[in-house]
Amino acid sequence: MKNAILTMATGILLLVGCGADAPALPDGTTDTDTDADTDGDTDSDTDGDTDTDGDTDTDGDTDTDTDTDTDTDTDTDTDTDTDTDTDTDTDTDTDTDTDTDSDTLYSIQVAISDADDDGEWVFGGGGYWYLNSSDLEIGNDPSYAGDQTVTLRFAGVDVPNGADIDSAYIQFTADETTTTATSVEIHAGDYDDMPALTTLSDLPDTSTDFVSWASIPSWASAGDDGVDQATPDLTDLIQALVDRAGWSGGNAMGFTFEGTGTRTAVAHDTSSADAAILFISYYN
Repeated sequence: MKNAILTMATGILLLVGCGADAPALPDGTTDTDTDADTDGDTDSDTDGDTDTDGDTDTDGDTDTDTDTDTDTDTDTDTDTDTDTDTDTDTDTDTDTDTDTDSDTLYSIQVAISDADDDGEWVFGGGGYWYLNSSDLEIGNDPSYAGDQTVTLRFAGVDVPNGADIDSAYIQFTADETTTTATSVEIHAGDYDDMPALTTLSDLPDTSTDFVSWASIPSWASAGDDGVDQATPDLTDLIQALVDRAGWSGGNAMGFTFEGTGTRTAVAHDTSSADAAILFISYYN
C-alpha cells in the first residue's frame, strides 16, 4: 500500500515537473487561462506622435504604443497698421476789402465865384447882410460892426452823393496883420443846396454839429495863405452834406464862422484870386 501511494505521487511529480500538457477538459468547460504579457512594457514615445495602433499580440500580449505628437505651432501675426492721416488744411483767406465806393481818390477845389457869396451878417442894428465888404473879419470887427458871422457859399461842388470824404478844409488869405486871441465855431449850412445869400433875410440854417477852430495862430502879414490861414479838417461836416438824400454833385455848400477875437481875410470884392477856396478829397 505504501509503495502504491509512493508510485502515484512520483507520477504526479513527474507530470508537473516535466510541464506536460494538461489533460483535456471535459466538454462544456471554459478555459479561463488568458496569457497576458505583464512584463510592464509600456512604449511611451514622447516625440509628440500619438500612435495608438492597438496591436494585440496573438500570444495574448497587449502592446500599448502611445505616441503623443503635439505640434503646437501658434503663429500670432498681429499686423496693426494704423494710418492716422490728419490732414487739417485750414485755409483762412482774410480778404478784407473795405469798399467805400472809393476805388479812386479825387481832389477838387472850389473858390468863391461871386462877390455876393462871401458876406458878413452884422448883429447890430437889428441884423443885416454886409455883402460888399473889402475884407472879412472872422469873429469880430472891432472898428466897425462889432460881433458878426462870416458866411461863405461855394457853388458847383462836384462831389457825388454818398462819396467817401477823405479830407476837406477852407483856405483863406490874410488881408492884414491880426494877432488878437481868436477862436470860432464852423457850422455847415443845413441845406441840400445852399441858397444864395441875397435870398436870405437872416442867417442861414446850420448844422448842430460844428468844427472848433480854436486858438487860431496870429496872421502876421497880409497875403499869407499857409497852414495858419487854413481851417481844421471839415470832413465830418461835408460828409453829412453829401450823404443827404437831396444832395447831388454840383450843388452848393455853405459854412458860417462865429466866435471871439479877429482874423481878417481877403474878400472876393477885393480879389477873386485871393478869395476863400474849399478843398475836398474824396473816394468814389
